[in-house]
Formats: sequence, structure tokens, C-alpha cells
Amino acid sequence: ESMGLGEDLRVMKNLKKALAIMVVFAMVLSTVAFAAPADVEGTDYEDAVVRLLALEIVSGFPDGDFQPEGKVTRAQMAKMIMTALGAGEAAKYGGATDFSDVAADHWGSGYIQMAADRDVITGYGDGTFGPEDEVTYAQAVTMIVRALGYEQKAQWYGGYPNGYIGVAAEEGITDDVKVDSNLPANRGNVALMLDQSLDVPMMVMTNWNPNDPDYDVDEDKTLLSEYLDVDEFEGYVTAVPSSDDKLDDNEFKMFDEDSEKTKTFTALGDMSLDKLLGVEVKVWADGDDAVYVNIETDDDELLFDALKEIKKEGEEFKLDMADKTYDLADDADIYVNFKEVDEDDIKDIKSNKANNEQGVYGYFILKDNEIVTANLFDFDKVYAGLVTKVEDEEIEIKRGGKDLDLEDYDDGIYVYDKNFNAIDVGAIDVDSVVYAWEHEDDDIVYIVVVNEMVTGQLEEAKNDKVKVDGTKYDISKHLATYSANEDEDREDYADASSLDDLMGEDVDAVLDLIGAARHLRGASEATSDVVFALYRAKNTASFANQIKVFAQSGEELVYEFEKGSDFDFLFDYAGVAETADAVGKNTLIAFKLNNEAEIAENEIYVLGIDSSAASLAWYARTPEKLAEFGEDYELVFADIPSAANVGAMKFDGDSIVYDADGILTDTDEVYMEEDSVVFNIDSDNEAELMTWDDIKGVGDADVKASRGEIIIKKAKGLDVVAAVFDGIDDAATDFYYGVVTAALWSTPAGWKVTANVFEEGKDEFFLANDSDRSKLKKGSIFKFKLNSDNEMTDISTTVDGDEVVVVERSGEWLTFDTTSDPKWYQFDSESVVYLLKDNADIDEEWRYDEVDAGHKVKYFHDKDDKEITALVVLTENTENDPEGDTSGDVEVTALTGGDLSVTGDVYDSAKDNQWYIKVKVDGEPSTLYQGSYTAVATDDDGQGTDDGFKLSDCSGAYPTLTAGTVYEIKLYRSPDFDNPVWDKKLMAK
Repeated sequence: ESMGLGEDLRVMKNLKKALAIMVVFAMVLSTVAFAAPADVEGTDYEDAVVRLLALEIVSGFPDGDFQPEGKVTRAQMAKMIMTALGAGEAAKYGGATDFSDVAADHWGSGYIQMAADRDVITGYGDGTFGPEDEVTYAQAVTMIVRALGYEQKAQWYGGYPNGYIGVAAEEGITDDVKVDSNLPANRGNVALMLDQSLDVPMMVMTNWNPNDPDYDVDEDKTLLSEYLDVDEFEGYVTAVPSSDDKLDDNEFKMFDEDSEKTKTFTALGDMSLDKLLGVEVKVWADGDDAVYVNIETDDDELLFDALKEIKKEGEEFKLDMADKTYDLADDADIYVNFKEVDEDDIKDIKSNKANNEQGVYGYFILKDNEIVTANLFDFDKVYAGLVTKVEDEEIEIKRGGKDLDLEDYDDGIYVYDKNFNAIDVGAIDVDSVVYAWEHEDDDIVYIVVVNEMVTGQLEEAKNDKVKVDGTKYDISKHLATYSANEDEDREDYADASSLDDLMGEDVDAVLDLIGAARHLRGASEATSDVVFALYRAKNTASFANQIKVFAQSGEELVYEFEKGSDFDFLFDYAGVAETADAVGKNTLIAFKLNNEAEIAENEIYVLGIDSSAASLAWYARTPEKLAEFGEDYELVFADIPSAANVGAMKFDGDSIVYDADGILTDTDEVYMEEDSVVFNIDSDNEAELMTWDDIKGVGDADVKASRGEIIIKKAKGLDVVAAVFDGIDDAATDFYYGVVTAALWSTPAGWKVTANVFEEGKDEFFLANDSDRSKLKKGSIFKFKLNSDNEMTDISTTVDGDEVVVVERSGEWLTFDTTSDPKWYQFDSESVVYLLKDNADIDEEWRYDEVDAGHKVKYFHDKDDKEITALVVLTENTENDPEGDTSGDVEVTALTGGDLSVTGDVYDSAKDNQWYIKVKVDGEPSTLYQGSYTAVATDDDGQGTDDGFKLSDCSGAYPTLTAGTVYEIKLYRSPDFDNPVWDKKLMAK
């Protein structure tokens, strides 16, 4: 027979024995000892069902479900009511009933008859009860109201059904339940109503006169306290075993808000108490035994987070995941490693900063948006350590702390998940991210374990963020690790370039406590391909066998030699001494890679030469060595600089016509393909990657003038040509000018930069050479070219005049203090102008008319040396206002012969002797002149004497004035260009 909701219960007098597994946590902090059935998890019924299961008022089905949408029979309802009234044990034995359709051997006969005896239920009036009939909402509400003693009040409200429904609503029994009187009640809503009735004050008879009884509400009498021997307490937990060594492992202290006293309870069942410290709870207790504990703190007032920063001398906490700063309440309770800290100690709490391998994590409780309680772990043993091996009691850690040997902790090993739920030590496994701190006696360790991983394509990488499968995750260079070979090796993450080999690949991202990427694992695409490159140098920054090259990808890369191979093999083939200089910079080489992207042993070849005798001798052996390289490759042309008339003759469409032996009639040609590899050596002897489309229009004269061409042709399969040119200008000769407006980031297709570019506007660009990223950061002003793939090349951040000061702005014109005869530059309508405060970061985009005298700037001008293309203001003001009196009696006179005469207190000898004069013809920009006056005597006040001097006496340039022309002349000091000490118009004589 199906016992349904009322399956086999025991009398609550034996509650202590019955509740060994009944202590329950139903809110976010909880790992329930008596778990909610799966089909009510996350529903409105969950808390109610968990509590009723704990009290054995209801039960589930053998498969573990509760079936909240199922119906309840009248017999099942009778059993639940009588169990709540503490009569379940007595009623289960059954017996004869007053109802003709309920036999003595019916499973529910005892419950039905006892409920009838207590006037909780009645039959249909014809002597029947209908035990298998579905109970309606009106019937269920009526039984609950009668069980609570509110029969007289319900009758006074109008009787069945509305009087009972009215009482139930008034007492909160039907909260969140839609009551439709005649519809069958489902199991979930019945559980809600029963749960909400447990702590309703009961109505009792106060006058036993059977003819005129009186009833009143007894606030101290509820189903919990009267029939289930359970008292209810509300308050917050003040101590747990880990914070108070006087408590037993299953004891905790709680401040009861009603009595305003601290009570000690023994928790029944297997449960973790550490997560309750400082938390508001409701406790149902049988004496000192806590049979049920419920977290009362609302979800939106409880935050699990890392402490990112302590601000205002410990008065504010900035949280990491919330990305918000909260005030600490005046009476906030802060616990660190289970010890309460005072106001001074709070200032010393370590913050979870990226450059600190220690950090603080826990839960924060808010009230009125202030932190009132925090229970924190300060991980001083291991912080975000990646578990790489677990063997017996040994736990190996990669970055973040030392290995853990659990045998060292004789007195206790406490393991939690990130919500402070107690878990088994077996949860620690490879790829776990662990955090640990030791108790002060060193024999106890507390460990928090995170086992979270996401999988997907690595789509982007910035220094502090990665994007996996469409989602962005923080990543810390001080803690993160990565592997490009499925964890055969795990490397420390340094910056976004660490992930170049994984870009675009599927990866596993192991996450830490705050959801940041702690470890990225994947496999770079294995290759055994041939790479053409220009040799740069040995990698002196490494003790490994490595060389730096400019590869056919357009990147400057470092390649390691296969283990066991001869590092000097490259230089042996040159036939000269085995030194780093044996092969010149930008010499063409080729090599094969093994499956681990290393240069395969004995598979590297020098294909270019220089003019040394040793190299020429080596060249004679090149075909032999090239044959060893593989049948697919042949040397079809190499320029020998000492030979006359050797070299390319012209570019003929898709081919290069060349003369290999100096006999003009004996020429050959090689055809260029879309995948041909073309290197160019620029005027600074730096390498760049070009495409054939970039240069195929170069004229014959320029082709003949070029030197050092070397062409390697693949003879079989696809025709791949590698060519090196010396000084061939590509078609993309025009530079662009702009300012970097956002931090660079990595994508599967390469590194990208966001820039505001003169005449182009804001856009995103790929870098042709990933190594150029070191030249650029947010706020950089730079110039560059675009290749045929619209990638940035030839990037330069060397600016005109470097950090200069604006002398004057006149409308759209600017002049700087770069020379004694400075030039005027005009702003274009598309000039790029930004404010860059303290050389640190872009503050805002400016208009040209916000730039003014005294601003320190960096700038680029166009190739015609006329227009400002890009400019950043480094400081909003310069500190060059002169001290002392600069407004003495000064006169400037135009003299015959185009000279100027200056008389009066012309300079302050105690300060400096620099003067600036602007001479302006009406309608034209003024010109600035400066000079040093060293031969002028001084008077008693330290000012220049009245013995005037000519401007032609100064050490700098001076203006020659045209007789008969009117000039506006301004005289300045030092250079305070806003306050001239003399300003007049005069005519030259």
C-alpha cells in the first residue's frame, strides 16, 4: 500500500533518536544533512518540504522524488495533521472507525478516527469519509485551522469554507498559495501550508464552561512547542568549534534576540558549523539539542567574495567579484581565520592583490548596504595553488605555494568548498585549485578546494584577461599557468604572448575561487613544416639552445633546438668560426620543425651569404648541403656581391627576371605565387614582411639597384618562393599617424590594437609582426604603414621634437619651443588629439582648440612637414611661470637696419637670462625668437640696467625687420607666454 505523504512516523517524544540525520540547512550556505528531493530543489516548495521531512511530517517516494504537483488524499491529510499534533505514533496502529467506508484494517484508520475524535475532520454526513478522495484546498485549510484551535473563530467568520480560508489567510497559513476551494490541493502547496502553520500561535480554551466556553490565542503555544517538543530561537551565531576551543565539535553558540542571552546548542546530525559564524539563523531546539537550523540571512545580503582592497584605514572593503566598495558598520564583526579582529587589526588584513600570492576570501553579510559581519580565511600557506599530483597524503602544488603533506597535520584537516561547506579530503585532485592556512599550533590545516573548469576555443588573450568560448575571464600573471602540450609541461603565465601557441585552439580553463582562469591547457597544432626566416642572433637571454629569427609569419620569434642537437650546427655550415657573428644579421636560413615545434636535429640550413672569403667558399658547397635538405627544394639564384652585373633585372608581372652569372643574355625568371615569402631589409637594416603585390610594380631601375636578392624555389608540389630584397620600397610607402586608445589583445589571427588614426578615425588593426606589441601601449602616439593585408608594419614611436612645449596657438596653428626659429604647424580637421595625464593613460579625446601655450606635448606632422596629424598632451600645465617682478620699465625700439633695441629692467639676474620675443606682421602668425643676454650690467636691485642693448647682441637668432613695416612685438621671460612684459606695435625704420 502507498503510504504517500504520511508514511510511517514516530512519536516526537523520541525526537532525539529520530533526528540523528535531521539537522538541515536550506539556504545558500547549506550542505543539507537531510537533502531536498531533486524535484523540489530551486522551487517555492523546497524550504517547506525540507523542514517537514526533517520533522517526519511528510515523506517522499522510494525513488527520492517528492512529486510536488501530485494530489493528496483525505486519509494522507489526516495522517499529516495528526503527526503534527504529536499523535502519529499512537494513531498508526489503527482500529475500528465511525465511518462505514474506513475499515479497521485500513492503513489510515487510526489517523482518521483520532482526527475525528479531536474534531479536526468530519465525514460527508452520510456516515462515509472518502479516505481515497482527493482533498480540496478548502478541506485541507479547514483541517489545519481546526488543528490550531481556531474553529470558533472560523465559525464566527462564516463557517465552511470561507470562514476557515479567512482565518488561514489572517494567520499567514496560505501565504504564496492560490486557494481555489473546490480544486484538489497538490502536495507542494499542502507542504507550504503545513510548514507555515508550525509556528502559528494556537488558540486554546480559557473557560471550560461547556455551555459558554471562552477561547484566546496563546502566543507561547505552537505546534512546534506544544506537540513536537521544539522551541524556536532567532539570532546570530557567535561561536563555532573552530573559533572557540571550549566548544565540542558539534556545539555552537547563538545570541537569542528575544531573551538577549547567548545560548549553547548541540547540533544533531553530521553537519559543518564553521560556515555559521556571524550568520543570522533560526533554530528549532529540543532542549539544548538543535534539531533544525535555518539560515535567515537573505541571499542578496550574503556575498561570497575575495577581499580586493582595504580602504580608508580599514573603514571600507572593496570586494573583487562584486567590484564594489562597502562601508564597514560601526559595530561590524570581522573574523579572520576564526578569530575576531578589532579595528586596528582590520588595517593589517592582507588584500587579495594580483602581486600577492596570499589573499583573503570568505562571506560578507550586508545590512543597509553596509558590511555587518565577515567570516574570512587569510590563506597564508597556499593561495590559488594548482594541484598537479595527489599521491597518498602528498599534494603537489604548481605556483601559489609549497606542496602540502597532510601527514603533517595530526590534529585536524578541514576541507571546504567555496561556499564553506565541509567536503571530503578526497575532493582534492589533479586540476583542483586549493587555498590553505594553518592553525597557530601548526597541526591543523584548513583547505578550500575549487573544482571548476570550462572548455572551449581560446578566442582572445590580453595580459589580464582571456576569452574562452565567448566568455571573458580574468587571469593573473602572478599566479596563472598554462600548457601547450596537454600538461606534459606546465609553464608560468607571464603575459598574453604566453598563450600564442594556444590561440585559436580548444583549451580547458581551470577556474579559481573568484572565477578567474588559473590554468589553461591545450595542445598547439603539431607541425613538421619548413620555416624560412632571416637570422637575427643567438638568444642570449636564455641558457637554452635558441636562436632569434624574423620568420615568414612576419614575427620575430625564438626557436629552440631539439634536445641533443648541436647548438653551433648552424654556424658549422658557414665554414667559419663558431661564434654568434658567423652568420650575419638578416641572412636567409631555412629549417624543419619537429612535432614539438623545435628545430629538428641537423635540419637547419644557411641559404644566404656575405662577401667574406669563407662565405664564398661555403657557397660552393651549398647545392650539396641543400640537397640534404630535401628533394623539394633547390637553390635557383644567389647574389654574390663581388660579381659584376649579377642580380635581378626586372619584375615582369608575376615573375622576377634575373641574371645569375653576369651575362645579360643568360637570364632566367622565377614566378611568384600568393604564398611566396618575401622579406625586405629597410634602410635601418631591419626586416619586414611584404607580399608580391606590394612590390611587383617597382620600376626596373630600382630593381637593378637592389642588392642581395636570394631566391629559393620549391620545385615540387606548390611553388613556394622565399626571396630577400635589400632596400626595395614597397607600394605602401605612406605612413599613418595615430594614438593607441585601448590595451592590445591577442586573437587566433594575431595581436590587435585599437587606434584613432589621422584621416581614418577609430579602428582595430592587426599587427603584421607580433613583437611590435612591445612598442605600443594605451596612450602611445605612433606612425605605421599598412601592408596589403591591412596589417600594421613599420611601427615607430619616435616623434618629432619628442616632449616639447607649446609656445603659442593661434587659431588652428601651433608652434613649439624646439628651435630658436620654430615652425608653425596647422591642425587639420581630422587631427588626432588626446590628453594623456602623467604619461600613464588616455584621459580624454580633445579638440585642437583645447591645446594651448604651456602644454607639454608629443606630436607627429605629415610628410610635407605642415600639418599636425596626431598629438597627445602630456601635462595640462607646465611649471615655468617666472618668479619675482618681470614687469619693470622696459622699452623696445625699432632701429634703422632692421634691429631692435631693448632698454630698462630687462631681466632678473638672480633667476635666468633667457628672453623671448615674438614679432608679428598683421594677418600672419607671429614668429618666436629667443636669446641669452650675458653682457648687461645689473643695478642694486638685481635687475638689468637701463643701458639698453640690441637684439643682435644676443646669442640666439634675431629678427631682421623691413623698414616701413608695422610689427606687433611682445617681450617675454622664461617663457611665460601668457604674460608679456612689453607689448606694442611699432614701425621699423
